Amino acid sequence: MLVNFIKHEDSFNILHYLCFGEFMNKAIFIGIILTVTNCFAHTIIVKPLALKKGDTVAIVAPSFKFEKEQLYEAIERLQSFGLNPIYDDTIFHQYGYFAGTEEERATSINKAIRNDKVKAIFSLKGGYGNATLLDKIDYKYLMHHPKIIIGRSDLTALLIAIYTKSNLVSFYGPSASSKQSKLSLEYEKNVLFQEQIETILSNQMFNPEDKNDKSSEYSAYTITSGTVRGQFIGGNLSVLVSLLGTPYFPKDWQGKILFLEDVNEDIYKVDRMLGQLKNAGVLNQISGFVFGTCQKCKSDARGGFSLNEVIERYIKPLHIPAFSGAMIGHQEDIYTVPIGSMVEVNAQKKQIKFIESPTINDI
Repeated sequence: MLVNFIKHEDSFNILHYLCFGEFMNKAIFIGIILTVTNCFAHTIIVKPLALKKGDTVAIVAPSFKFEKEQLYEAIERLQSFGLNPIYDDTIFHQYGYFAGTEEERATSINKAIRNDKVKAIFSLKGGYGNATLLDKIDYKYLMHHPKIIIGRSDLTALLIAIYTKSNLVSFYGPSASSKQSKLSLEYEKNVLFQEQIETILSNQMFNPEDKNDKSSEYSAYTITSGTVRGQFIGGNLSVLVSLLGTPYFPKDWQGKILFLEDVNEDIYKVDRMLGQLKNAGVLNQISGFVFGTCQKCKSDARGGFSLNEVIERYIKPLHIPAFSGAMIGHQEDIYTVPIGSMVEVNAQKKQIKFIESPTINDI
C-alpha cells in the first residue's frame, strides 16, 4: 500500500499532508516512507521534487575536462530557467583528460548530493570518466534525500548506478554545456519544472512539416508494432554495456522498456554490444524497445549491414513493441526522458508517452 503512495504523486502528497502538514520537509518524509516500506517491498521507486524558480542547482564535471566558456554557457542557460547554479572550485582542476582526479570529481558530486539546498545536479559534459567514480558515490544519502540528476552520454554510468543503488528516477537529457535547439531546452525545462508539457513524445514535435519524409533525420520506423507499458531504462549503449558484470548494472530487466543511443561507433561494434546484452539475458526479459539516434555511426570499409539491419536482427525475434529513430541521442533536437519512471510506448505511432509524472511537487 505504501509503495503505491510513493509511486503516485497525488496519494503521496495527501499522505504527507495528513501525517505532518507543513511541519516536515518532504525529502525527510520520503526517508521515513522508505524505511517503513523496506519491510514490505523489494523495489521502491523514488521520485525527486520538481524544480521551481529560485532553486539552487549544482553543475558538476564528472568526465572530461572542459573549456571555461562551456561552464559560463551552462551557467547562463540555467539562469535563463530562473535557477541559481553553483559549482565546486575543483571543477577547474585537470588530471590528464579528466576534470580532476577521481577523488576530486567524486567529492564534488557527493558535496552536491549532501547539500540539501541543492535541488538538482546537472552534468556539464560527457566524454569518459563516470564509471571510475561509481564506488565513491553516496547512494544511500541520495535515496533518502532525492534530487534531480540529469545528463547524457557518459553520465549513463552514474544514472544507471543511481537507479540500481538508490531506486531514484533520474533524467537522460542535455548536458549543461551541449548545444540544443530552443524547443529542446523549453521541453527540458518543462519536464524538470513539471510544467504543462506534451506527455506524448514523437519526432513531429521538432519537425512537423517533415513527418512523412522517410529520408529526414527526424524519421522513425517501426520494428515491431504494438503498445506496451513499463519502466523506461537505458542510455548510451557503449556505456551501458561497460557496466555488465558490475554491481551497478540492474539485475532485473523483466518487463522493462529498454532505450538506447550511441555516437561515433562502427556498425559492427553496435552489433557486438547488442550481442552482449542478448548473451547477458537482458534482451529476452524486456517488454519493449526504443532506439534513438546513432550520430556518425557508419559501416567500415568492409561494408556489410546497415544500422537498422543490425538492430532488427536482435529485436525482431523478441516479438515486443519496438521502434527506432526516436530523438534520444547527441543531436540538438532531443527529448528529455526519465530513467526509472513508467511510460507507454506505441511502436506503430513511434511515440513515447509519460503515464506518470517523473517528479513530485512540494506542498
